[in-house]
Amino acid sequence: MIRSMTGFGRGKCKFQNCQIAAEIKTLNQRYFEFSCRLPSNLSFLESRIKEYIHKKIRRGRVSINLILGGLEDKAKGLRLDEGLARRYHRLLLKLARELNLKKEISLTQIMSFPDVVIYEPQAKDYSKMWLCIKKAIDISLRRVIESRQREGQFLCKDLVKRIGAIKELVERIDKRTPLVLRHHHNRLKRKIDEISKGRVRLQKDRLELEIALFARNCDISEEVIRIKAHLGAFKKALLSKNESGRRLDFIAQELFREANTIGSKAQDGNISRWMVEIKEEIEKIREQVQNIE
Repeated sequence: MIRSMTGFGRGKCKFQNCQIAAEIKTLNQRYFEFSCRLPSNLSFLESRIKEYIHKKIRRGRVSINLILGGLEDKAKGLRLDEGLARRYHRLLLKLARELNLKKEISLTQIMSFPDVVIYEPQAKDYSKMWLCIKKAIDISLRRVIESRQREGQFLCKDLVKRIGAIKELVERIDKRTPLVLRHHHNRLKRKIDEISKGRVRLQKDRLELEIALFARNCDISEEVIRIKAHLGAFKKALLSKNESGRRLDFIAQELFREANTIGSKAQDGNISRWMVEIKEEIEKIREQVQNIE
């Protein structure tokens, strides 16, 4: 079943004291286009994430936003440099004696000096973190694909309906074509009879030649056969389990080309009117297939 290229999904996973959220948004695009927003310390994972997502989504514009929340308890990374604090204290005492100052030295003063209290972030196991990130991405991907499949079902129903409408119009044209030739035969004979007023007998061979020339110039049988074949191929591609967006786009272009040829050859008001309706349907189909993966 076909899938739309438009979708959204969000997945979460916990890693130690962090919560990792992956948001994936997809839009229609002729080829695969990828963009990624990551925390700066995880930027090295971008190529791996792109490769992983591309295995599941082959076509469209894909953007992912990876969010880290509830960061680890920073208190665990705090360290007091007691030796440096003592040196600051001794220096302050020495300065106080030299300047004959009696004000006591407070803890706040010592703690305000650089590097007395140091924050050392805890080392992370990025291999385990990747497993959690991948899990969040998997949840998000599953929801994206589900939304793309739901929209794909609506697209499929609409396209099948339009293909059916085109097929019905083509059948009318196919049945109408012999009548057009017969009508031209009678009209040509009638005009010749009016001009000659019965004084000149038109040779049968000459009349048949004129009809043959008209039929050759206005023959649309090959185009009708090809357009029927394209309709069959289009419906088959719709029901295919493989990615069929590009194939459907190509078939829609071929349908439009055959429709233009039939329209230019048509020498009948009804056929011309039906061809306008067919081209309107094909235009709508071409718009729809732009959003199919």
